[in-house]
Amino acid sequence: MAAIRFSYGASMVNPLDSDLLRTFLAVADTGNVTRAADIVRRTQSAVSMQIRKLEELIGSALFERHSRGVILTDEGRRLVDNARRIVTLLDDTAAAMRSPALDGSVRIGISEEYINSTLPKALGAFAAIHPGVEVTVRQDTSMSNTAALAAGEIDIAVVFEPGGRTRSEVLMVNPTVWVTCDQHGAHQRQPLPIATYTYAEGGWCDDLLCGA
Repeated sequence: MAAIRFSYGASMVNPLDSDLLRTFLAVADTGNVTRAADIVRRTQSAVSMQIRKLEELIGSALFERHSRGVILTDEGRRLVDNARRIVTLLDDTAAAMRSPALDGSVRIGISEEYINSTLPKALGAFAAIHPGVEVTVRQDTSMSNTAALAAGEIDIAVVFEPGGRTRSEVLMVNPTVWVTCDQHGAHQRQPLPIATYTYAEGGWCDDLLCGA
């Protein structure tokens, strides 16, 4: 059996410097070395030198020079999204490390639809950043969670609301979809039998089978 050796050192010979990426993004966003120099607070010649150094590390030209400025090459367009993600991650990490660690407890009310899908991933990501916070989750209907929030029994409620203006933060807009089946022809009946999840008496109630 042939042995496969991985050389980790070779891939780290010329690591990308975050300062070079920031300068690259400034030039990419402005399309002009002079304006980019003002953003990164360097001289125009220093910005040009940084771009040349980054191009040497990448092994390709990142900009095409024109009389009115510069535009990204194909390799530059490939780099720009990754560079933006790297710089954003570095800034977010620095901000998180400078902020005081959170502690205490938070109580969340949420509907059944998101208990097994969205919530575990969100809680895992939150716990990794704020391990000192105790999170309690309450599963209930939107009507019950809204009442619990008003009563101070929970701190955050993720609920369904009817369309229109709201004072809450909108996480998602879920369009109405009508579903039927050609095999049974229920859509041809009069009155039309439908299964609905309706908003009544200030909150969402359980599934109802009704005619319209």
